[in-house]
Order: sequence, then structure tokens, then C-alpha cells
Amino acid sequence: MVQEYVKGESYWELLQRRGKLSEAEVTEMIWDTLPVLDYIHSADLIHRDISPDNLILRDRDLRPILIDFGCVKLAANAVSRTAGHSITLIGKKGYAPDEQLRRGLTMPCSDLYALAVTAVVLLTGKQPDQLYNSHREEWNWQQIEASPHLKKVLKKNVGRQTMRSL
Repeated sequence: MVQEYVKGESYWELLQRRGKLSEAEVTEMIWDTLPVLDYIHSADLIHRDISPDNLILRDRDLRPILIDFGCVKLAANAVSRTAGHSITLIGKKGYAPDEQLRRGLTMPCSDLYALAVTAVVLLTGKQPDQLYNSHREEWNWQQIEASPHLKKVLKKNVGRQTMRSL
């Protein structure tokens, strides 16, 4: 697969430099990335590796660009695995849902989950392991200053039962 070089700074680099991003910046990143996900999902593909280091703020127009499509998988294969076959587990701990990391199960909502976790990380400046209580199986991010609408979107997509959350 050939990928175009995108000149810009990754959202991970932005986060390192600035500590956290504004709600307006994060909301723009979400809304500009959703059509890309819609397009790849309509082709029965799943990115499987969305995180701040796989999103670049392109220099020429300050638009977020989703990169690293090396982990893309056909959705049909991701959902209908046969028992006994070996699977390759892809995704970053904290960003990918548990069912993806533990069992290799991915669906379009896996990408939406990862995008929502990315948004929470960018808004808080904290890594997923600082925000997720594995004993209680819940996210602790609601203290962020954000509009009720954005909080509702994030809450829906970082729910405990990701595959059933959408």
C-alpha cells in the first residue's frame, strides 16, 4: 500500500507541546475525521489503529488527516472469525476496545471508540491508563470542561460494552 506523505504535526506531538487541546480543536478533529471513517467503513474496512499519533494536523490547511492504514482489515473478516484460526491483535492499548485487543474482534464501532478515546486524551492531556479504572470498568473523564453535546457523544462511544454501544 502506498501512502501519501502528509506534512504536519501529529496530534501526539501537539499534545506533548501544548499539554491539551481546546474543545473547538478536538471537535473539529472529530467532525473532519468522521467522513473518512464513514468512507472506509462503507468499503467494509476498519482502520483498527486510531490514536493521536495516527492523526496529523496538515500544515497547508490545518485539517486532521488519518494516517497509517497498514492495519486496515476487511470488516467481514473481522466479525466472522472461525474458532481455531490464529488472529493478529492490532491496536494500541487504551485506544482500542478490549474485544479488539483480547480477541481480535473489530467492527466500525471499534474505530469510533478509538476516535472518542483520542478526543478524551486530547481534551484532558492524560493517557488512557490515567483515565480508565479497570477494576470498575469505567472511564473517569467527565470532569473535563466541554459542552453537554460533546460529552454525550464521547460518553456514547467510550461505553463499557463497545460492540453494543452504537
